[in-house]
Order: sequence, then structure tokens, then C-alpha cells
Amino acid sequence: MNLFGQSSSGPQPQSYEINGQEYHELNLIAEGGYGFIWRAIETKTRKFCVIKKIICQSKEAIEQAQQELDLHRRLQHPNIVKCYNGIIKFNKKLNQTIAYMVLELCEGGTLIDLLKRYNEKRLTEQQILLVLKQLVQAIKYLHTQNPPITHRDLKVENVLLHNKVFKICDFGSASIEKIDLNTSNKHQISQYEENFSKYTTEVYRPPEMTDLYLKYEINEKVDIWMLGCILYTMCFYNSPFQESSKLAIVEASYIIPKDNKYSKKMIDLIGIMLQSNPKDRASIFEIEEILKDYDILTQIQNKNIHDEDFGEFQAGDQIQQEKQQKTVQYCDSLI
Repeated sequence: MNLFGQSSSGPQPQSYEINGQEYHELNLIAEGGYGFIWRAIETKTRKFCVIKKIICQSKEAIEQAQQELDLHRRLQHPNIVKCYNGIIKFNKKLNQTIAYMVLELCEGGTLIDLLKRYNEKRLTEQQILLVLKQLVQAIKYLHTQNPPITHRDLKVENVLLHNKVFKICDFGSASIEKIDLNTSNKHQISQYEENFSKYTTEVYRPPEMTDLYLKYEINEKVDIWMLGCILYTMCFYNSPFQESSKLAIVEASYIIPKDNKYSKKMIDLIGIMLQSNPKDRASIFEIEEILKDYDILTQIQNKNIHDEDFGEFQAGDQIQQEKQQKTVQYCDSLI
């Protein structure tokens, strides 16, 4: 659900109390299958906020909403949308259990809105790096929690802008679980597939979530793949796998438009994130280091590619680079 999408006719604004604080809904920002997003005001302080209301129609949905609320409330980082308050309670009038989450209002819209504003001239490489550096800091914060948190649903719709600061939102898919599929039976794998289908976005889903029989570990590297998809989208205004098959995702086969205005370093930066095997993807810490030295680097190499994959050839060799990028295609026009 887009927090700043166009609202349609729907339910009327309500007033209610959440943990001793009174809120009044002002206007409906968006609605979806699971609930509603309202622009609201805390009546005592007159502070504007967003209230995310999730309709919980099952025990599983209640547990999922509680997990999201508990996790989001403890996150404190300038590049993560703040969660101020929240509760899950039964609404007698509606005969429904509803999760209420009071969130920071981001007036600048989503990253999609920003891309639309720059549709004619597109973002410059420096503008893209400015956004990317902030997203990397948010993801680094998540990955350095104890235990590490994986967002699992990073996408351009879940990046908001407020006072020139980019912030990640929507932790409904976030997890601290690492999954070793080598120890999972067919029933467990089927359950994981159903969960990923329900709580993650298909065109951003990495190979290890697309084909679970690859038996790759599912961990924080999921976010690196999704960050690579966001970076590609900022450059070329389309997901690298928007119209692609499952096989293209599994093989990390995507198109780089020819004659684009970005440097080889930028294309290689996308490449070290969109590696099929999560072991071969750069970590968030390696990406952070690359961005720190980006202006002085002559090339970007993937330190995580295992030497045994390429015999005697070491990182940086032309043969290795060709093999590493064998699934990247180039087309003649911008998307």
C-alpha cells in the first residue's frame, strides 16, 4: 500500500484513544486489502501523524500485526519512519480486531513520487548516490541489531521522503529468522513459499525466495538483492525483473540499457547486489565502504565471489568479470 497514494471514497474519519492519547483521523490516504492509512492528528499536542489500521481477520493476522508493531516501535534511526504508538484491540462496533499503528507523517511522498518529478531528465548519478547512502544506513542499522533484522520487502513504494531525508517504512514482512532450507522438509518449504508469496513483493523477491529448492540460506542478503532492485529502478525507471520469468530472477538475468548516462561503477554496483547466490552478494558493510570511497574508486569489485568458482583467476581479472556479468544483457534504448 502506498502511504501517499490517491485516496478513494471510503469510511468516515473517526476519533479514538490509543494508550491514553486521543487521535482524530483527518483524511484517508490509501486503502488496501488489509486495512487503511489515515492522515491524523494527536488532539492534545496537535501533532500530525499517520495511522495505519490493519484489519486482523485471523489469529495469524493478529500475531503478524503484533510482531510488526513490537518490532517497529523499538527501531530508532533517522532513516526509518518512526512508530510513536500502537495497539491491537477488538472494536465492538465493527465486530473486528484492529491493529492501530501511529507513524511519522512524511510530507515528501514516496521515492516513486520523486522519480515521477524527474521523469524527463532522470536522476543524476550523484542524486542516486545521495538516496542510496541513506538507505544503506537504515539497512545497516537493521542488520546490526541483536539478532539482525531483515526487512524483506524493500521497494521504491516503501521509501518515503521527509524534510530531505529518505526513510524506510512498512515492517509487516520484517523478520529476525534465518532459514536453512537444507534442513527443511517439503511441508516446511511449502509453508515458506506461501508466506513469501503473501508478505513479499514478487518483482523484488530474490532467487532464494523465488526457488526454495535452490536451498540457499535466507538471511539479511535478501535486503541486498532488493536494494539492488531499488538502485536499478532509480537509474532506469523500471524493475530489473518487471517483465521477467522466474528463471530470469533465479539466474539474475537482467538488461542494462545501452547508451545510458551512468558510469561503469554504477552498473557494477548494481551487479554486486544482484548476485544469484546470496553468498556472492556484497554485504551492507561492503556497500557502505564502496559508497564512502566511490569518487576515488577506479572500479568496483565483488569481494564475495569465491575464488574457487573461477579457478586460478582472482577478483578483478577480466575473465572473472565477464563470467560474473554473463547474465547481464544490454539493450539499445532506455526503458
